[in-house]
Amino acid sequence: MAVEIRPLANADELRAVQQQRYVVYVEELGYANPQVDPHANPWCNPNNRVVVDALDTTAQILGAFDGDELVGSVRINHGQFGEYANLECVRRFEPYFPDRMMLITKLVIAPAYRAGTLMGRFGMALYEHTRDTHPQTLFGVISCVPAHVGFFQRFGYRQIGAAFRHSAAGLTVPMAVALYDKMHFRHVGCRVHKVCPHHESTSSEWFARTFADEFENDVCTST
Repeated sequence: MAVEIRPLANADELRAVQQQRYVVYVEELGYANPQVDPHANPWCNPNNRVVVDALDTTAQILGAFDGDELVGSVRINHGQFGEYANLECVRRFEPYFPDRMMLITKLVIAPAYRAGTLMGRFGMALYEHTRDTHPQTLFGVISCVPAHVGFFQRFGYRQIGAAFRHSAAGLTVPMAVALYDKMHFRHVGCRVHKVCPHHESTSSEWFARTFADEFENDVCTST
């Protein structure tokens, strides 16, 4: 059966997502656990074995399901940035912040599905879901571990500031994408350009101009 990526349907699926985050973030990757480190983020609840925070209440969460089994998820918040609103590089989006932006967090994929195409399919699903449900959103922001920078570059994301130390994940890199920069998608060889409905020059040119110094050393190769 093919893996289906879709919005969560009910509270039970949300609970499964939050439990899967705990298994991956805390048990597998060793992110800060309040049971071990009293200064760790309170989003981790070792008693219930879930990872949950306030952004879950306003999020749209896409889940990947292999039959009835949850095999991955990603969270999207439109206009809500939580602690990320304090990042200087995010604040530089002032003409568009926060109403025309989205924050992408909590990307989780089960170990058995990481070697395949699921991460790329999540990238496409994120784009198409936002295009269809929030067409007014012009920018997406994500922070990722350094090992994943190349993947997100190939999806049109660009580094917008210096790497910073996340309270749980450690060193992470802030990145953003102009959602209607069809020319950039084509330039980096990203198949998103085939589903991007048009090139929006105002936001795309603003993005390139505002972050020109950060983009100077961009390494974006076609694949």
